[in-house]
Amino acid sequence: MKSIDSFIIADDKIDKINSSNILYKSKDVKLHEINFEECSKKFKAEHLCLSCNCVAERNVIDFSFTFYTLEYKTKILFKKIFIFDIFKTKYLRGKRIDRFRHLQLLIQKYGYTSYDVSQFN
Repeated sequence: MKSIDSFIIADDKIDKINSSNILYKSKDVKLHEINFEECSKKFKAEHLCLSCNCVAERNVIDFSFTFYTLEYKTKILFKKIFIFDIFKTKYLRGKRIDRFRHLQLLIQKYGYTSYDVSQFN
């Protein structure tokens, strides 16, 4: 799905998360990247924050992270239900709040932060 200022993906499309990026698959099964360093640079430029290491805005109300990717923002929405796709063998395990929190902790583990915008919605 695409909106005016962001590209939206579901959390079941995430393929891999490591210290420098998140890899996710699009509908055409191509791998795409959310690069943490690039997100941090864009966040710094947009918010005039030279010392911060923020890569995304997080919103626990709608269970999303919006990353400051280069061309447009990339929003990851966490699905409410378990998914089992027999053809793609993709499982979502645990509650979505736990998966949401896990991504937040991974971002912190890799030396980056996310800004909480939940109170503004």
